[in-house]
Amino acid sequence: MARWRLRHARVGFGELVRRAAEEGPQVVTLRSREAAVVLSAEDYRRLIAGRRTASTCCSGSRRSLARAAVALEGTRSAETAREVEF
Repeated sequence: MARWRLRHARVGFGELVRRAAEEGPQVVTLRSREAAVVLSAEDYRRLIAGRRTASTCCSGSRRSLARAAVALEGTRSAETAREVEF
């Protein structure tokens, strides 16, 4: 992966995006540390393909929990609490 200093990435943003599309991911550094990676739209789509987002995971869990709660309501005993000796 090619590396770009942040100041060069800012000035040459068009070139950065073009290279990401043609050559693959481009790493942007800030103070000599990796700060970001620029991907082509195609690479990004491939990366997230088939992944579930947090919102879809949570909404599915909420529905499952709601169904489980309804199922449990019918299984509860109607008896009152029993006496326990200590």
